[in-house]
This record gives sequence, structure tokens and C-alpha cells, in this order.
Amino acid sequence: MEVKRKNVAATHGMLDAIPVAQPLPISTFWLSFQFFIFGIADMFTYVGLLEFFYSESPLSLKSFATAFLWCSIALGYFLSTIIVEVVNKATKNLTASGGWLAGNNLNRNHLNLFYWLLAIVSFINFLNYLFWARWYKYRPPQVQSGSNNA
Repeated sequence: MEVKRKNVAATHGMLDAIPVAQPLPISTFWLSFQFFIFGIADMFTYVGLLEFFYSESPLSLKSFATAFLWCSIALGYFLSTIIVEVVNKATKNLTASGGWLAGNNLNRNHLNLFYWLLAIVSFINFLNYLFWARWYKYRPPQVQSGSNNA
């Protein structure tokens, strides 16, 4: 999507255009596919993690495991901010704009390279998941005792 957007900007001579004054002649519906994919991925991730934490945690820690899910997601949001800062500092001297994500002009930045970096990190994370999933042993379901029935 980013490559398409930059190509449209270059084709129409709008690389230095102010987006509010001169919007690119491209439909925002180009974003719908990637937002659909992100939405489906989030849905499967959150539901899968919640089910995993709830089914694999001891009975006394079920509510804690649910809270851990949301804390881990929040930690991911904080880490994404740190990744942006680290990438900007690491690529500061590589580009004229002062980094891949520095500056206010998206047409002169290198957002496409940042997306490639995120794709590589995601692939490494997937390999990490496969490694740990291979060695994980599922626990048999625990049955809650009915001694507290009144």
C-alpha cells in the first residue's frame, strides 16, 4: 500500500505537497484490505490468547491470567513506541530527512522500509512461536470441586 501511495504521489508531482491542502488522488478504500487483515489477526490473537490463558492457568489464577493478557497487549503498544524511536535514531544518518520516520512529509520518508522491518521482526517472532509451541505440553483440564455448594 505504501509503495502504491508513493507512486501516485510521484506520478502526480505531489511529493512535496501539503496533504491537507492537496490530498493525493487515491481512494482511502486501498486501506480497507490491510485494515481487514489487521482486524482478523487481532480477533484471532485476542480470542486465542484469552482462551489459552484461561484454559491453561490454574483455577486460582484464572482472573490473573485474563488480566495478564491485557497487560501484555499494553506492553506491546509501549514497545512499538520504543521501536519507532530506535529506528529513527539508527537511521538518522542514512537519509536526508533525518531517519526513516522523521519529518512531516510521508512522501519523503521511508515508511515502506519500516514496514519491511516490521515484517521481518514478525517473521522472527513467528519462528519463535513455532519453537516454543513445539515443546509445549498441554495440561489436562481441571475440574472444579463442588465443595462450596450451599
